[in-house]
Amino acid sequence: MPQIADTGFLVAYWSKRDTHHLWARGLSVTAPLRTCEAVLTEAAYLLGTPKPLLQMLADGDLTVAFQAETHATDLLRWLSKFADLDPGFTDACVVKLGELHPRAEILTTDRSDFTTYRTLTGKPLRCIFPPV
Repeated sequence: MPQIADTGFLVAYWSKRDTHHLWARGLSVTAPLRTCEAVLTEAAYLLGTPKPLLQMLADGDLTVAFQAETHATDLLRWLSKFADLDPGFTDACVVKLGELHPRAEILTTDRSDFTTYRTLTGKPLRCIFPPV
């Protein structure tokens, strides 16, 4: 089954200081994980380095499977639809990736937002969260 990596998962995977590190390392991951450049940018910033993420890309364990330009109209519609939750660009891209790949699981630590978010057609997302 395809999997989509959100920022929180990648940070937890690489940062031993992250609360969810053991969860992220213990997951059964199907390579290549799909993601978007917005996730990579956020994760690199939070990790303080892009090196582990670039290595994942170079090794084929992670792939950028999204181009915001292609989906800009849908991203704008989605951001407007969920404006009351004040979602960010990265979340919009991850949700759209989930819509484009409806069988994919989204690996995320963001339970509060991703249990609320829906696709533009109102479908819930398939998410894998750390235990509560």
